[in-house]
Amino acid sequence: MQVDAHTGGGPTIHAIPPEILARMFFFFIDPPFEVFNNNRGPWVLARVCGRWRTVMLETPLLWSSFTTHWGPIYGTQKLPLYVEAVETVLCRSKQAKLSTVFDSVWMPQSLEPFIGHISRLSALSVRCDLAELRVLGGLGQFDSLRRLDLSIGPVYDMGGPGSSVYFDIATRAPRLVNLKLMVTNHLPSAESLMLPWPQLTHLYVDFSESDTLQDNIRLHFIQQCVNLTHLRDVTYVHDSEDRQQEENGQEAATLSSLESVQIVSFRSLEHLTCPVLHTLGVEGGFDITSQDAKIFREFVSRSGCTIRNGFFAPGPPICQISPPTVALVEQLCTITHLQTDSTHLDNLRDHTVFTLLKYQHTRPLFPAMQSLTLIVRDFRPLIVEGDFQAGLIDTIESRCNPLSNSTPTRLSSFRIRPQVKDSYVSTDWGPATLLTTELYRKLREFEKTGLKVEIDYLGGHFGS
Repeated sequence: MQVDAHTGGGPTIHAIPPEILARMFFFFIDPPFEVFNNNRGPWVLARVCGRWRTVMLETPLLWSSFTTHWGPIYGTQKLPLYVEAVETVLCRSKQAKLSTVFDSVWMPQSLEPFIGHISRLSALSVRCDLAELRVLGGLGQFDSLRRLDLSIGPVYDMGGPGSSVYFDIATRAPRLVNLKLMVTNHLPSAESLMLPWPQLTHLYVDFSESDTLQDNIRLHFIQQCVNLTHLRDVTYVHDSEDRQQEENGQEAATLSSLESVQIVSFRSLEHLTCPVLHTLGVEGGFDITSQDAKIFREFVSRSGCTIRNGFFAPGPPICQISPPTVALVEQLCTITHLQTDSTHLDNLRDHTVFTLLKYQHTRPLFPAMQSLTLIVRDFRPLIVEGDFQAGLIDTIESRCNPLSNSTPTRLSSFRIRPQVKDSYVSTDWGPATLLTTELYRKLREFEKTGLKVEIDYLGGHFGS
């Protein structure tokens, strides 16, 4: 009697409003969920009790982001069950915008449930070959599609007469602005993919098989994106005499809206002109050749851009800073905000970017840098004693207390920003567990000299 009076006659969870339950369910599902796995995702929640089932069925958003996978390993025997599961999900998502991953479209029949729902797709990720992609492209009008991820594997020719066009939505995706294109084998031609290139604002491109033909196709795609604002090209472009001879005399395309570019190879900039570019990211480290330095110098010269923000992955340690590296980094003398990460590093003394920051030549590199952000993808280096934290302290100290004869801009802001999976560490980790006592004390000392220190951590934010 006393328990019933205190709890209102039932378990506390029954008093939670439906909209709060729905929000909790969303985090439990962690979309996208696998359609053909009824032991996970929304299928489980809908079987707990009548109230939870009602909340699930009355919240279309919980059914709107999912993955479908139907490959050869399943054969045709279970296809009716798969189709039934997809139809159920599509029905329960009602008119919500769909975010879908097609892990394979091996059988055209596996796509039949989507006929009539293609216009609801707002985000689509496809992993298949070109022949399968042709099937998907024939489904209808992609009226709501804003983001498209294409991961194209081995190319199998479907045979028969006709065009080499495998995927044509150039006039059927009026809202598409974000494209991720990964090619793990050779595209037969630039006409294989007909997309609304001029309306794209964000492009991620990765051609793993990079030869002269594929580079030309990749460059053709990029140059058509005349309204692009953000480009990430992670294709490693190999150098060769054949490529140099073929590209001699090729004019650079002007991307007048491009503000941010992230690259692995500096050759990605060789045939581009970007007058408003202000952010440059380099993922391949600083193993710079004289050709890299020349390409970047010519790029900056013809573009007339001023790069203010830089992101540089550490790459392999450099024992000695080469003249080409110095020549290239000196072109980045206008960078005021520098960001780097500590991926797979146990020793920050070997961190390429930090080595550059402490390098003294005729003048310090990155002389205009005012703020430095260190992205930590693994907490371990920061919570152990040793060279990692010593390298970090040395680097900050060298920029907070510059030599009088070098006079670089004094560092005014330092930030640590972790990027880890929630399952990796406890969510109650804060500054006391993220930093060693010595590192915490040194950062506090730097604060007294005017340095703004910020540390983002799971569960909060610490800063001056």
